Amino acid sequence: NALDALRQFLFWAERMGYLARDEHERILGSRKYKTHTRRPKHYIPASDFASALDIAGDREPGERVTMALAIYTLARTSEIAAIRLSDVDLMKRSLRVYRSKTHRWTEVGICPELYAELRDWLAYYASECGATGPWPMMIEHPDWYLTPRREYQAGRRPSGQFDPPGATYTIQPELAAINQQRIVKRVLTGLGVVLPSGSGPRSVTAVGEGMHTIRRSGARAMLDYLALELGQDKALLHVSVMLDHSDPRVTLAYIGMDIERDQLNNRLR
Repeated sequence: NALDALRQFLFWAERMGYLARDEHERILGSRKYKTHTRRPKHYIPASDFASALDIAGDREPGERVTMALAIYTLARTSEIAAIRLSDVDLMKRSLRVYRSKTHRWTEVGICPELYAELRDWLAYYASECGATGPWPMMIEHPDWYLTPRREYQAGRRPSGQFDPPGATYTIQPELAAINQQRIVKRVLTGLGVVLPSGSGPRSVTAVGEGMHTIRRSGARAMLDYLALELGQDKALLHVSVMLDHSDPRVTLAYIGMDIERDQLNNRLR
């Protein structure tokens, strides 16, 4: 991976007289770039989306709505965290999402499933913050985050041990949520998915998996669903727009073609 940097360094050494002319050819020899092989990413099938929402919600309602936003908008982690109440229009059923990579605002339609999740979450949100209801809260506090930070306070058993079911959460509406990746890792564990873990004193479960896992899984499910109605090419274009990709080829590389390859091989067999 550092072959190009090494080659440039040797060129510099030759120009400075530290190496004989064309000495870099002898040093580098027949070395070539090693092709980087990425570990296949995990996909959550659409049939497990409902279970994923339930698992996220078992811990805390804010985690459920975060998971719902990831599934039904295909937005990136930073984009979900940045959504404020003023960006939500339940009457028009649309969300304003700021795309940090392209530095622009886009409008994303709210599907019926996401509408139900947002309605329940906003009612809970208003109740926890002492508002008279979701609509007054959204009008009086437009700058509050849709998925605010939750301060975790672990419960304790009489013996003094931590008691996760007895934990409490305090909503901090003026602060954006953090550590959204942990939600996905807990969901994957709850779904029974076994993935490699990191090594070291602070081992990380499901290495390489996070909110992008949900984004990819949602995109894959959307492509399969729309392809039946619109055809593969039109469906791919729709998913590319939803992902905020500039080119459908980027979308193909993002969601991967491993599933299609496996399906093709099965047909051939």
